[in-house]
Amino acid sequence: MPFRGGGGGAFRATLDPKRWAAIVPVCHGGDTKTAARLEDIPCWCFHGDADKVIPAKESREMVQPIKDAGGRPLYQEFIGVGHNESADRTYALPDLYEWMLLQNRTNR
Repeated sequence: MPFRGGGGGAFRATLDPKRWAAIVPVCHGGDTKTAARLEDIPCWCFHGDADKVIPAKESREMVQPIKDAGGRPLYQEFIGVGHNESADRTYALPDLYEWMLLQNRTNR
């Protein structure tokens, strides 16, 4: 299957979890059957609750199996925000970049 970018691409980390230091899925879901493989990968997931392209429910449904497996994914939902606006809001968060710089594969 070809690589697809965006949030769906981030959730494809299930294919090779040891390769990634962290993932930041924005506005996308993935295969909930394999989501538990992400339990050891720091994940900060974002979605807008007004997304008409990909419902926020899809991100919520990916985060839950990670939690159920013992992972500690972060989930942030933007109220009244649609699909493209979510990415704009996410990438404007200074805390996101600080968080990303703290992640590495050897700390797990």
